[in-house]
Amino acid sequence: MLVIAGPGSGKTFVLTHRIQYLISHYKVRPAQILVITFTKAAASEMKARFGQLVAEDPGMQDALVVQFGTFHAVFFHILKRFYHYQTADILSEKEKLTFIKEIINQKYPDKLPLAEIILQQIGKYRNAGNQISDITLSGIEDDEFIELVKNYTNLCRGRHKLDFNDMARQCSELFLTHPEILVHWQQTYRYILIDEYQDINRPQYEVIRMLVKKHQNLFVVGDDDQSIYGFRGSDPGIMLQFEKAYPNAQKVILSQNYRSTELIVKAAGLVIKENQNRFVKNINAVRAGNIQVQILGFQTKNDMLEQIVTEITKVCAEKSLENCAIIFRTNGEMSDMAEMLSRQKIPYQMKEKSKSIYEIPEIKELLSYCRFVFQGRKRESLLPVLNKPERLLNREFLQEETVSVNRLFQIYREDAIVTRNLLKLEKDLEFLKKLPPFLAVDYIWRGIGYEKYLKNKWENDPDKMKQKENSYLAFREKARAFQTVPEWLSFIDSYRENDKVIWQDRNEKNGKEQNKKGIHLLTMHASKGLEFHTVFLPGIQEGIVPHGRSLSETELEEERRMLYVAMTRAKDFLWIGYETGTKEQPVGPSRFLKPLL
Repeated sequence: MLVIAGPGSGKTFVLTHRIQYLISHYKVRPAQILVITFTKAAASEMKARFGQLVAEDPGMQDALVVQFGTFHAVFFHILKRFYHYQTADILSEKEKLTFIKEIINQKYPDKLPLAEIILQQIGKYRNAGNQISDITLSGIEDDEFIELVKNYTNLCRGRHKLDFNDMARQCSELFLTHPEILVHWQQTYRYILIDEYQDINRPQYEVIRMLVKKHQNLFVVGDDDQSIYGFRGSDPGIMLQFEKAYPNAQKVILSQNYRSTELIVKAAGLVIKENQNRFVKNINAVRAGNIQVQILGFQTKNDMLEQIVTEITKVCAEKSLENCAIIFRTNGEMSDMAEMLSRQKIPYQMKEKSKSIYEIPEIKELLSYCRFVFQGRKRESLLPVLNKPERLLNREFLQEETVSVNRLFQIYREDAIVTRNLLKLEKDLEFLKKLPPFLAVDYIWRGIGYEKYLKNKWENDPDKMKQKENSYLAFREKARAFQTVPEWLSFIDSYRENDKVIWQDRNEKNGKEQNKKGIHLLTMHASKGLEFHTVFLPGIQEGIVPHGRSLSETELEEERRMLYVAMTRAKDFLWIGYETGTKEQPVGPSRFLKPLL
């Protein structure tokens, strides 16, 4: 049976009650039931939900032996029994990189700088079912790549190591070469239920097809409109072809949305309806609601984020911040929002660490100049920029915690060039004291000569230099919000400390109980499966949604599904923002919003 379960339709309820029905009505042995999902958290949650059902039914006490696990856990269990693998035999990312470097170095040593990229592409190649057409190679020929994959696989086998991405293929190979083992597992798992079926990839599908071939007891639940993991090899086409693969299968559509209000469901439906490769379905809202979905344009990103802060104080005042979320297309877009929330003393929490602008090496060095001038001329602040631009200064002469420029003059008094450099440095540092943050950053960049230093460093890589310039411009804009450099530095330190506390707390508690206070900041991918009273979606504009690199029809449809997933996280209030840009640099709303505008 194929169950198409739209957002908020109760798919976990359906799965757990299906298991209960198999046991209580059909007297299926619980040990012969296997429930597969994609994450440990999902498997644990489903097991807990099923446990509640068992606790309520005295006749079901023996049902707890039902197996719940991820695809990888199930495949590892099968491989472990035959090949005697242990958990320690599963390669870490570091070990995989060491292995692939060893292989590359044997025949293609000039390709060593591409080792990490090649390793990523091997994973994608595996998840796509060994389809070379589904991966992107740069700097290496197809036949070279295939040879590397073969040698890498042989090395893993020779050292009795297991690559996470190769488990499905090894299971298929095991079943094909040892039919009696396949029969054993077919008898062990006579009833298979799969959650989030839209996320399955080709190798996983092939193993499941073998396992269910004898008894034909396969029950899958998913939503093709929520397939957003193409980069992992997920193929919604497998779900779309389910009835063709299993001609006797039944299909059920769960079309009632119990989560979101009518207007949110209608808006999301208008967006996703534009996709062509999908099951036709008409999702209806159980809940009424008269709050309109807000779609607003702003000239700048800063204006948009400031409006979100204003809305948070209004909309989330009645509901706790923990029931509100700001969802972004990518991780890199979160840091500006996190910084603004910190400035407004609004607590927040994150599932994924955002890429803060303050962690960019060049930005750290611009800040080093500011710290040296305004935080006591400390040695640790000067060292990173001592010769940026070149001053011919020797760090060995900086032994004291506090730097004395006068002492440096004494050391280099016989060197006219260095003395001239020191005179300019001292003059620049004194001038910086008088400047507000925006002008201070600009003066370090142009007046002190940091830009010139970078241009010399990256003269053979203009694209890289362009990235540095864009980072500088974004950093300089942040400075506008502050009156003095000390005030700005104090805020940056406070923001970074807050960020550090969030992630220390998360790591200490293994991500289970991390910083439960504050509004959620997360990506569209990370939002899947979650729900919130209020959802803000900033940056829903061309170049971001869809992503600038998403050009093919297949990629565009997945980008549209990501927006659909994000929209359907909202229960009561949905806010969508985009940049309009300026006359000189216009932006405009995402093409996906066209049905709503």
